[in-house]
Amino acid sequence: MAFNSERSGQAQLWVSSADGSAPRQLTSFKGERVFHSRWTPDGKRLIFWAANPKGDRAFFIVDAAGGNSRRISGYRDLDSFGVAANGEWLYVGGNAAAGYPLMKVPAGSPESKPIPVVDRGHNPLESPDGKWLFYTDNIRTGTLYRKAVDGSGEALAIAPQVRNHNYGATRDGIFYIAGGDPNPAIYYYDHATSRSRKIGDVKSRADYGLTVSPDGKTILFAIRTGGSDLMLVENYR
Repeated sequence: MAFNSERSGQAQLWVSSADGSAPRQLTSFKGERVFHSRWTPDGKRLIFWAANPKGDRAFFIVDAAGGNSRRISGYRDLDSFGVAANGEWLYVGGNAAAGYPLMKVPAGSPESKPIPVVDRGHNPLESPDGKWLFYTDNIRTGTLYRKAVDGSGEALAIAPQVRNHNYGATRDGIFYIAGGDPNPAIYYYDHATSRSRKIGDVKSRADYGLTVSPDGKTILFAIRTGGSDLMLVENYR
């Protein structure tokens, strides 16, 4: 699995085994801060975005096995992105001046002129079969929508109060975290029945991110915990 961590002193991209063991740092930026990442469909690389202290943001790609990160494009107003199930497109969102439209660009030439997808959208996610696009209408907490990737039909509102990036799709539906603090819950929306059912309560404040294993049997999500790290500075002058 891939995750962000500040355990090295600055937000970097890390990978580990599925059970969290053998964590390994992938990036070593000095000024940029690493944010959201997505696996490529082949599971061999990670695409992520990072921002420098001036607020300039850019896409990078790195091999999951290790190596140098490669900058692939810059987006000043980027606040969220997604990777198409076939790996051929990148979804980008975040242009506040234009009302936060959700756009897409070819993954092979991300500097190309963006193609509009929806008038307003954040946190885009395609279903594994490439049939559906999921997104919310607010970057933090908002309504979760489903829209056909081929553009047919109207967008369907699935649920309100869905958390930032707290949803993960399978071929048959989508898991999501919704509800207010202090105890939100996990739900599953089934495409076949067009209904959601509650899976269970989240016993703490849900944090950024939720993902589902390829077989749809395991859900991974983050919660907020209190506390601080005590750091040692060596050879201080």
